[in-house]
Amino acid sequence: METLESILVGIDGSERGKKALKWAARLANREGAHLTLLAVIDPASNELVGSDHRVLREAVENVLGEAQEFVRGDYPELAMDASYVSGDIVEALVGAAESHDMIVMGSHHGASVAERVWGAKGLRVSVSASVPTVVVPADLSLIHISEPTRRSYIS
Repeated sequence: METLESILVGIDGSERGKKALKWAARLANREGAHLTLLAVIDPASNELVGSDHRVLREAVENVLGEAQEFVRGDYPELAMDASYVSGDIVEALVGAAESHDMIVMGSHHGASVAERVWGAKGLRVSVSASVPTVVVPADLSLIHISEPTRRSYIS
C-alpha cells in the first residue's frame, strides 16, 4: 500500500479553484500529506490582456497569500508551501506533478472560449500527468462532506 505524502493544487484565485483547494486541504490534513500550491502565469494570456508582468506577478503573489490564509483558517498546522511559475498552465502542472502524489484542480470546463476550442485544462492535465488528477466539480457542496478517517491508497 502506498500513502499519500504530497498533493499539488493548481491555484487561480477563482471560486471554483477555492473549492478544489478546500477539498485538497481536507485530504492533506486527513492523510498527513504536504500541500503545494502552484499558480501559473501564462505568458500568452498575459500578452492578450496587455498586463504588465510585474503587476501580474504581484497579483499572483496576493492570490497565493490569500490561498494560504484560507487553508490556515481551517488547518493551521498543515505543512504547505506556495509558488508560481511562468509557462503553459497544463505543461507547468504536469511537470510539477512529477514530485507529488496527486494533482487537485477546480473544474472550469467550458468557462472560456479557449476551453471550448482546445479542451478543458483538467482533462488535458489528467491525461498527461503521471499521477492521479482530481478535478473538483464547481457545484460540489463541501458542507455535507464529513471528515473521513485516514486510509492508505493502493498503487
